[in-house]
Amino acid sequence: MGIVPTYDLQTFPCPQCRATVVEGRPCKGCGLEVEPAVAAEAAANRTRYIEAFAHAHSLVITARSVLLMLGLSLLPIVRLIGLVGFIALLVWVPGSAALWFKRYATLKSDDPEYPQVRGWVRESIMIWVVALAASIAWFAFIQSRIQS
Repeated sequence: MGIVPTYDLQTFPCPQCRATVVEGRPCKGCGLEVEPAVAAEAAANRTRYIEAFAHAHSLVITARSVLLMLGLSLLPIVRLIGLVGFIALLVWVPGSAALWFKRYATLKSDDPEYPQVRGWVRESIMIWVVALAASIAWFAFIQSRIQS
């Protein structure tokens, strides 16, 4: 056992009143007894939703850091760090977005925050497209300067 105790409690929203229910116990909000099979499926869906939320949040933060790396690549002192980070993130972001879609595209949730989760993934892809276009334009500009 580690320093922090872990508990294997599965929770899910009550199908009747949306209060949080602990698997194997009645709802504290309305007293509904949820069947074990339904409770297990609802808890598994809730866990999957939490994983999708965390992955999408991490993805959007990473995508936003692509712009930071692009900016760093323009500064003389940290240019190399910015270029390496920018190139690495140009590969990482679409791979992570593809993984998110592979795992969670079919996820159905009536959670009010779920549209925000899908929005984070779309935002990540849009940032990546803008960063890719900017890098192509920058490369073309540099090549034209070298040739002239």
